[in-house]
Amino acid sequence: MSSMWTNRSKEEIPENLDEILPTDMKYSFFRLLGNHPEPKIRYLKKWMDANVGFETAIIIATLVIEGSIVLPHGEDSIESEIYRALKDNILEFGALSIFTGIWNADTESYSDSINTMKILAAKYEAETGGSRPVTLEELKQMGSQ
Repeated sequence: MSSMWTNRSKEEIPENLDEILPTDMKYSFFRLLGNHPEPKIRYLKKWMDANVGFETAIIIATLVIEGSIVLPHGEDSIESEIYRALKDNILEFGALSIFTGIWNADTESYSDSINTMKILAAKYEAETGGSRPVTLEELKQMGSQ
């Protein structure tokens, strides 16, 4: 999902997330998952929100780079605000992706960012007492019931 906006103009971006999700995966369904007793399922809602935050940060960064948005503090704002927001969103999205089992970081990768994502994912695991990953097929079955 993270590259779905790259070739769209501002006019093409839907106002409602339900317009971009498959018919069996509406955002209202993810909202309901936020109250599910299974931690990995609850965190799918957080993952979806992190994905939206990541997409939003990419859109804003693109608009700043194109000059469509002018930041009040000029070039200093780009590094201090835009880069930080993108990095924070990438780390959160990556950590939630690892925790929920949607993505597995390469075991041979030792970058600071991957390590931070793995640490955050381990933190989520510890906070929830551990649980098994939920497959996409299981999630679709829940949505269709």
